[in-house]
Amino acid sequence: MQKTESSNRSEQHLDVCILEKETQEMKDVLTRSMPSFYKRACRYLDNAADAEDAVQDALLSACQHLGQFKGQSKMSTWLTTIVINSALTKLRRRPRQIHMSLDDQFGEEPGYCVADRLADQRPSPEDECIKSDLHGHLMHFVEELPPSLMSPQVMGSIETQKR
Repeated sequence: MQKTESSNRSEQHLDVCILEKETQEMKDVLTRSMPSFYKRACRYLDNAADAEDAVQDALLSACQHLGQFKGQSKMSTWLTTIVINSALTKLRRRPRQIHMSLDDQFGEEPGYCVADRLADQRPSPEDECIKSDLHGHLMHFVEELPPSLMSPQVMGSIETQKR
């Protein structure tokens, strides 16, 4: 019986030592790789706040399941996979339709909003109306010129409009 208790204690001690070693390894990997985890999550989510949440969820999950790390790959690879899965889970949970204000910032470049990217480059109806009125006034004044001052192209243009 003493042998069994002694054996159980040494197994528990061994498990604790392995867990401490893995915990220290995890701390080292996190110190080195945290920016890359964040960038990876950002690539999937295109949103800094969601990426931070995904990394936080991933690290919490990794801490809870540290005992499941089998050492068949690097700790950084294992953590990266958890971060990717967390980001994909967050992405799947997003609503299918994203409602944005036209005044919301677009992308990482400051000063650009969604409306700037959607703006119609054609003249506005007001611009078209002003142009039409201006053209009408100009044609009225051209018609009042004596024929000797008009070029043949202007005369042809006036006759075309009269028809």
